Amino acid sequence: MLCECGGRGVPIEIAFPPPPRIDDTLADVFAYPARGEGRWILALGAAMFTVLDSIAVSFSRLFLAVLVFGFMVAWLMDVIRCSARGRPGLPAFPDFVTLWDSIGVPILRGLVLLLVTIAPGLTVASLGGLWNFVGVPLLLAGVAILPMALLAVAVSGSLEGLSLVRIVRSIPIVAKPYALAAALFSVVVGMLIGGTAWEGLGFIGPFVTALVALYLVAISGRVLGLLYARHERELGWY
Repeated sequence: MLCECGGRGVPIEIAFPPPPRIDDTLADVFAYPARGEGRWILALGAAMFTVLDSIAVSFSRLFLAVLVFGFMVAWLMDVIRCSARGRPGLPAFPDFVTLWDSIGVPILRGLVLLLVTIAPGLTVASLGGLWNFVGVPLLLAGVAILPMALLAVAVSGSLEGLSLVRIVRSIPIVAKPYALAAALFSVVVGMLIGGTAWEGLGFIGPFVTALVALYLVAISGRVLGLLYARHERELGWY
């Protein structure tokens, strides 16, 4: 390789340190949402949801819930992508482009993920009786696969990343860290679904509920993003 002065240059390889392991950085994962501008992003989002909740009438609450679901899915995937790329800070909320691109597409992705992973087990288990012996294991398998499926869709940026064969094959490759990441993800999602302890606090209740929800979404996305950042080569997706 020749440099501009006419001499022969020697290429220099720059080695970047590997991303931290999830089990080594649990404190960092829980502190991640409040780092830098993250605390203001969380506060702004919680305030926005509180205002929307206060002005929503009963017939529009379902529509509001659909919008919030789409927003949460879009932001969760942004958190996963940013963490997978090694960015230390919490990403801002997604820009609103069009109703379909900003809300419709994330809703579609979220519903497809649930239909592929959770719905089969729930459907079979709902038949009752002996079907529970098939439905319950199928449901547990779907719960185990969901975090990896979400990671694959987030990293690829589309539903084209949702290849069940590749997803199932990837889990044994990173079995131990994925087990930790999936367990933490499941606990966080469970807390997110059941987190209604502050609803009786008047106006402050919806604000605290929204703040906790955004915090938990950020944590769940962070842990999956770090998993991909650490094991990108082993997974070999792209």
